[in-house]
Amino acid sequence: MEELELRMLQWGIRDGAGAAGDEDDAAESDSSGGGEVIYQLNLPSKGRRSTYSNELKLRVVEKVKAGGKVAAVAASNDVHTRTAVYEWIKNEDRLREAIRDYLLTRQEDSLRRAIRRVALSRGFSFRRATKTIISTQELLAEQQRFSAEVGAEIKKAYQREYVFNADETAVYYEEDPGIILAERGQSKSARVKGRRRSDRASVLLTVSAAGKKLKPLVIFRGQPGGTIERDMTAYSNQVLVTVQQSGWMDTRVWNETFINGQWAEFVCDEFPDPLAIYVDNLKCHVSETAQEAFASWGTELVPLPKNTTAVLQPLDVGIMGPFKKKLRSLTLSYNLTSIQRNGSLPLRERLLALKRMSADEKRKLLVDRVVTAWAAIDERCIKRAWEKAGL
Repeated sequence: MEELELRMLQWGIRDGAGAAGDEDDAAESDSSGGGEVIYQLNLPSKGRRSTYSNELKLRVVEKVKAGGKVAAVAASNDVHTRTAVYEWIKNEDRLREAIRDYLLTRQEDSLRRAIRRVALSRGFSFRRATKTIISTQELLAEQQRFSAEVGAEIKKAYQREYVFNADETAVYYEEDPGIILAERGQSKSARVKGRRRSDRASVLLTVSAAGKKLKPLVIFRGQPGGTIERDMTAYSNQVLVTVQQSGWMDTRVWNETFINGQWAEFVCDEFPDPLAIYVDNLKCHVSETAQEAFASWGTELVPLPKNTTAVLQPLDVGIMGPFKKKLRSLTLSYNLTSIQRNGSLPLRERLLALKRMSADEKRKLLVDRVVTAWAAIDERCIKRAWEKAGL
């Protein structure tokens, strides 16, 4: 107790007997600028606060600006020095800007975390709904059978860095939210005016069991030999770009652009030894022409059983999900940055500007997002996906 009393004297805090009658003296001390806060603070000797939230700082500043005495406001908000209050008043604009920036960048993440905490505390988890014609038990049985038979043989015949998996997925110019808030009790479903989905492209991703990644191959919708192919130099050198009439993978793109193009160059430059590549049962992937083309480059084509890619294809098991999540995050970040950049325009005009981007601009932005998202997929993520697939 003697140590506590000594500290209270050093801080200018009087003892409790005269605390109630000393408020006027405290106000006078504040106006004269001398001494520290002299209110009794019933705190333990090691319980003084050293940090304060920006919200509390602004609340203190607003009370002082409304006519409150600095000492009284500080004491009522558990602030131990008037110097801190004066500093907050001086930096009020910076405090407000910090809070505004935080809300712009963190509000959605905070809401998402709160929802996840509530759901997890009730025993639920978030999963994307998918459709399958095979039961979970049948899928797991097929995974075990294929891994024990084909997967084991591939592991014996090839080193891990010589085993690959390739597959394509759709990517969209605009990644709109999948869920919105709607008023309860409405008979109609929540509807948003516009197309069902924005324009899309396809991207072919290729990974090895050792964690190596090939450049992504982006397939835009367009005519072969048209302006998009002629302008390929405008895109990043960390990605390959081609076109197809509907923006999907087909026999021409698979055989000419990938097998006899990207894959052939990769084999010649880095892997002259025999290789193996797992693919799904898409017709162009497993055609005789494709098998012969791969064989000409010393590669064994290994088709996966039908309807089992959800558990057997490493890209589907643990890579496509993080890749697409990163794409959505990058799209949202770009949209928020664009809206903030043109702050002098009305919000409606800024939103319309995003929709009115030219096709070339949209393609370049999509390519940049694909490159950034693919770079975020690390070796550990890839290896873990292969382990989970049992291959």
